[in-house]
Amino acid sequence: MSVSLTRIQGIVTTTETIGAKVPADLTKAIARAAKIREAVYSIRSGRQDLAAATLTAIDAGRDPAADPEVQAILTRRALTDGVEVLVANMVDADVVTALQGNVDALIESWQAPFDKAAQEIATAAASLGNIDLDNAADVLHKGGNAAEQWGIATRANRTIREITDAWTTLAHQTGFAPLNRHHIVMRMAEPTLEQWEDQQLQERNISAWEANGLGLKLSLANRETLPQRINSIATQRAARAQAGIDRETGKGAHDWTSKY
Repeated sequence: MSVSLTRIQGIVTTTETIGAKVPADLTKAIARAAKIREAVYSIRSGRQDLAAATLTAIDAGRDPAADPEVQAILTRRALTDGVEVLVANMVDADVVTALQGNVDALIESWQAPFDKAAQEIATAAASLGNIDLDNAADVLHKGGNAAEQWGIATRANRTIREITDAWTTLAHQTGFAPLNRHHIVMRMAEPTLEQWEDQQLQERNISAWEANGLGLKLSLANRETLPQRINSIATQRAARAQAGIDRETGKGAHDWTSKY
């Protein structure tokens, strides 16, 4: 499989793992691509095969140029002279086309598992506090049902990471959303301007558990909401800057009139 098909298969695997539905036409396109790739790369024949077929034909008193086996090998060699790569690229493109047609369906199918995991994180955080999930000692000191809540939080955190990884791969393969590293956190959360600046979220790559601990609203972005989140921060900044200019302008006008 090509790198693209391997990554696309990863999207499918994640979707199945979290209990979401994979679009039937995408599954069909991937299976077709795998079948064609296997077939096209199995037709290769080397010089040794051609020499052996030629020898067999001469031994039998046949003209090698007219021998069916020699001709078949020559045809296979012609097909492997870069043709198999072109065929593989064509069938890969068909898979990407199927993926592009299912961007919204895939993200929609991830929404419920994402929301469930986000709620589990919020519930566990209310019980455990803002602990380091990788520090088992913190959990052991809690006692009670802390270990159970830690397990739930860890699984939920992993689920959201798998979904956002699949989301990123989907964007890479289809271009449905910009992948600017400045806005990584916006793929899974909807920060306010204050949070964006106070927590220095630009370019920060944090987990869902950490995002919840910072007070961010966990929310899986889609084709429309990611640009909205990016634009919201820019719009709020522009409005704040304009308000500052307006205040300065008003203050200057007041000072000028007060002299006369």
